[in-house]
Amino acid sequence: MQVDTDRFTNHTRTIFNDKWEKMPFTYLYSSCVLQIPKPKYLESMKQIAKTLCGDFTMIRIDMYHFSTHCIVGELTFTPEGGTGRFTPNEWDKKFGDLWKL
Repeated sequence: MQVDTDRFTNHTRTIFNDKWEKMPFTYLYSSCVLQIPKPKYLESMKQIAKTLCGDFTMIRIDMYHFSTHCIVGELTFTPEGGTGRFTPNEWDKKFGDLWKL
């Protein structure tokens, strides 16, 4: 899961695993230095993502979390136009190895 903050001023992107633990890599942007609270509707958001993902091997599902609900935004098969890189770059291979076509 990725959380983008300050997108139009000082863009950061923080990546979390499914237990809301910050991951030890970045994806195109540096991680936010502030602690990002776990969304109230995280479990619902994960279920929505699993449902929308279906049989696709990779899809990014944008969701927006509000105090009373969450909504789905864009779905894309090519985040960053397919050119985004992980740092350290060993994570490109780790994720690539998981991708079964």
